[in-house]
Formats: sequence, C-alpha cells, structure tokens
Amino acid sequence: MRRFCLFALAVGVWLAVQIDAFSSGASDSACATQLPVHGFAPQSDPTHGGFTIAFTGVPSWHLGQQIPIQLSCANTGYEGIIISVFDPDSNRLGLWNLTATHAGGPMHTVCSGQALTHSDITIKADAALIWIAPSSVANPRTVTVRSTIVVDLATFYFLADVTLPYGGPPPSSSTGGGSSSS
Repeated sequence: MRRFCLFALAVGVWLAVQIDAFSSGASDSACATQLPVHGFAPQSDPTHGGFTIAFTGVPSWHLGQQIPIQLSCANTGYEGIIISVFDPDSNRLGLWNLTATHAGGPMHTVCSGQALTHSDITIKADAALIWIAPSSVANPRTVTVRSTIVVDLATFYFLADVTLPYGGPPPSSSTGGGSSSS
C-alpha cells in the first residue's frame, strides 16, 4: 500500500507539472534551446507540418521599428509556439508587441521579454505577430526568426529560419505640424 501511495503521489506531481508547464506556453527553461520540455524529439518532416513563418511587408528592418511576422498553417493547427529573433551571433534581439492576434487568445513573453509564446493550448491556425526591433544595438546586422511550433505534446517542429537584412538608420520622421521650404 505504501508503494502505491508513493507511486500515486509521484504521478500526481508529474501530472501537475505537465499541465502547468504546457497549458500556458513555454517557460524560461526553453530559452536556451527553444525546445519544449515535453520529453520528445522534434519531427524531421521537411515540410515542417505545413507551417510557414515570414516577415510581411518589409524588405529590411530599422532600429525601433515594429515588424509584422505572419505564422500560417496549411494543416491541422498548433497548440503552442515559441518564437525569437536572433542576430548572427545567436543573441536574442528586440521585444514583442503583445497585441498579436491568433485564435487562442492573448500571448505572453518569456526569456526576459525576447521570446513570444502562447497563453493556452486551444488549437490555433494562424497568428499575426509584431516584433519590435531594438532601439539601439552596437552592430546591427541581418536578423533571423527561429520558431518552434507545438502541434501536440509529442509533435513539434523547428521551422526553417527566416532572415531580414538590416536597412540602415531608421527613416527620419517629421516632428511637427509645419512644413519647410527650401
């Protein structure tokens, strides 16, 4: 009886950790590798389960710019995501606008605000995301989006990296209501 109670307690604790860890998105423990802590290996499907991710409507990025990113699914949808933008030295860059839209409700950040993840496990098909480029960086260069898409507890994909070149200093903006003449 004592063994059964210990076993039941261990299973109960394991289930509580599993439910807590996966229902509300990636935890900071996923930051180093962008791997879910589900205990399974990524899928090797070259089509990435029909998922695609792309920067939309911008040929390059500028300091402080808000950059739209579209996640799309041609198949069954996904339960979870973790998405980060990296420089060529694998350092995370920028932050995320949390008004991102997808069918599963709000999203939140992990990894000190530099990775975006889901807030629940409802099935989602698409997401319109907004990455906020850093306002200053010592050596701005091409950035890369790295994404992990979780279909279910045992099925997840690393999507192909998508790059966006640095476009130089931000375009100047007007600072007032008047006009100038030359």
